Amino acid sequence: MGRNVARTACLVLLLCECGCGKGRGLNEEKQVTIESLGNWSCALPRQARDQQVKISVNSPATPVTVYLIAERDMDALMDQLANEKELKVAILEKKEKVRTVDFSKKMTVGNELAVVISNTTGQAANVTVKIAGE
Repeated sequence: MGRNVARTACLVLLLCECGCGKGRGLNEEKQVTIESLGNWSCALPRQARDQQVKISVNSPATPVTVYLIAERDMDALMDQLANEKELKVAILEKKEKVRTVDFSKKMTVGNELAVVISNTTGQAANVTVKIAGE
């Protein structure tokens, strides 16, 4: 019984050291399809410490508009975009009608970030979003 507990503890430590749980979710890649005139959002996973994050967006065939905002503003921005209202949230970064864009931003504990992508074209956009801790 004691050996099994020790083996389990060693296995858990090994998995954690190899990256399981480190920077939870900050080495992600998402493939999404955003319909014509549609929007998509993603809150970056909360982190246990302040860190620099890199967000890369690639939409090879269809230009999109990419917003980097505080997570707390994500729902409000999605509503404003969907209802074609004036944007009243604080936009940290914005790139309009791009096929490729990279953002690098410091994310602090308690001030998490979100990415919002808007497709204002007449065709669906196949988009790859990469999020990585630096």
